[in-house]
Amino acid sequence: MATVTLTFTDPTTRTDGSALLPASIASVDIYDSVDGNRASQIGTVQTTGLTFTTGVLSAGVHAFTAIVNDTTGHSSAPSNIVTVTVVTALANPSPITDLAGTLNP
Repeated sequence: MATVTLTFTDPTTRTDGSALLPASIASVDIYDSVDGNRASQIGTVQTTGLTFTTGVLSAGVHAFTAIVNDTTGHSSAPSNIVTVTVVTALANPSPITDLAGTLNP
C-alpha cells in the first residue's frame, strides 16, 4: 500500500487578527477520515516540523485535516481537506488488440 506526506505552514495569527508566535504553538493534530467515516486522530506534530508522514494507509478515499493547538489550550478550526485515493491493486493490463495469424502451408 502507500503512505502520504502532509506539509503545512503554521498560522501566524489568531482568529481575532492578533499575532500567534511560533513559541505559542504547542502541537498540530492530524486527522484522517476514510471513505466518509468519522475522522480519527492519526498523529501529532509536536514541533514546527511542518510535515507529517502517515503510516501505511488502507485502500479507500482518505480525507486529511489538521488542527493547531496553542500553549494556552486553545485549538483552531480544522484546516482545509486534503484528499487522496489509495487503490487496492494496479489495474489489469489492456488486452492485445492486434493478434493475427498466418497459415503456413
